[in-house]
Amino acid sequence: MKISDSIYAFINLIKEIRRFFLYHYEWRKHPKPLFKNDCHFPLAHNLRLLGYATLSASETFRNIPSAEKIVNAYRFLDMSPIEQVVKEVKYKSGRAYKKELAAFFDPNTLLEYANDAYIVENISQYFGFKPMIRHISVWLDCPTNDENSIETQIFHRDPEDIKLVKTYLYLKDVDELSGPFCYVEKSHLDPWHSFSKHYHNDKDIKRLYPNSNFISCTGTAGSFIMADVNGFHRGIKPKDDYRVLVTVYYSSATPRQGLRETVFDVNFSEISKRGPKVQDYSYL
Repeated sequence: MKISDSIYAFINLIKEIRRFFLYHYEWRKHPKPLFKNDCHFPLAHNLRLLGYATLSASETFRNIPSAEKIVNAYRFLDMSPIEQVVKEVKYKSGRAYKKELAAFFDPNTLLEYANDAYIVENISQYFGFKPMIRHISVWLDCPTNDENSIETQIFHRDPEDIKLVKTYLYLKDVDELSGPFCYVEKSHLDPWHSFSKHYHNDKDIKRLYPNSNFISCTGTAGSFIMADVNGFHRGIKPKDDYRVLVTVYYSSATPRQGLRETVFDVNFSEISKRGPKVQDYSYL
C-alpha cells in the first residue's frame, strides 16, 4: 500500500469515528422508541429489522385509502406532455433523468396521503416521536443516453437528518428495466459506516456489507415502500421505460440540514393560472 493510500485510509477512519460519536450524541437527544410495541406496527417492525418495508398494491389501498386516489388520478392524466418529455430526455444526459410532476396533482390529496394515520403511526413508532413532513414530490425518472448511473442512481445515504424515513408510492408498474428502488438490507444499523464517501458503487457495497442482500423493489401501480434512508439505497437507472412515484420525506423537527419553507417545490397558485407542466427536479 502506498503512503498516500495509508494517509487517505487514516483520514477516512477519523471521519468515520467522528460520525459514530456524532450519531450517538444526536440520537440521545430524541425520545426513545418503545421497541416492545413494534409488534403492533408491521412497517415499523420491518424498518427496525431490515431498514425497509413494503406493501403490495392491495395492501396499500386497504391501509392507505388516499394512495388509491393518487394512483387513480395518475391514470386519468393527460399523458401527452409527460411522454413528450420522456422522448426528449432519452437523448440527453446528466440530471435530465429526473423531473418533478407534483404540478399535475391536487396538493390537498398529496397532503392527505402524507398525513395518513397508518403511515404516520408506523413512523412515529419507529422514531419514538411524531415525524415532521419535510418534502413531498412526484418523481418522473426517465431513461437517458448516459451509459453509467449517476447521482441518486448510485448507492448513497441521505444526509438531511439522523431521523429520516422516505416513502415511495409507485404510480405505474415498475419492473427491473424501469428503475426500481433498491436497498441494502440492514445498512441502516451503522449509518456512520463509510459515510465520508457520498456515492458507493456495487463493489464498495459488497465490500462493506458482504452478508447483506440488495433488495430491488419491483411492483404494480400502488405498491408502497417505506425506508430508513440513513441506509444505503438508490433508484436503479431506468433502461426501457420510465418510472413515476410519489415520495414523502419524514424527519425530526430539528433536521441536520435545517427546516424548509414549504414541503413542495411547486407553486400551485401559479399552476391554477397557466396550467401544469413538467419541471426540472431541484431537490438533488
